Amino acid sequence: SDWCTYWTALPPPPPPPPPSLSPTPNPSTPLPSTSDCTGKACCDGVCTGVYPYGCANDGIVQGKNVYQCQPNGAGCSYVDEIGLGPSDWCTYWTALPPPPPPPPPSLSP
Repeated sequence: SDWCTYWTALPPPPPPPPPSLSPTPNPSTPLPSTSDCTGKACCDGVCTGVYPYGCANDGIVQGKNVYQCQPNGAGCSYVDEIGLGPSDWCTYWTALPPPPPPPPPSLSP
């Protein structure tokens, strides 16, 4: 999954350095990875601005457990669970932490 989780009930990591004034990344530089990120700063540099990226924050959209922001845009998406929203958007808040990844397959016969 390529979504970014930027808020959970756990304490967030320390704040990031101020974002670049450039609105879009250099075309030769890929967007930051969002798949394994948890905390409010995970979508900085992916979505426009800083948390909450012009979107709702911290569980105020009743009944929705996952909030996403559009990379390099001004869109917001609020869905019931990870995996339901646009796959290329950054997840900046979830009501629950994402499930742990499955264990690697066993190599024994």
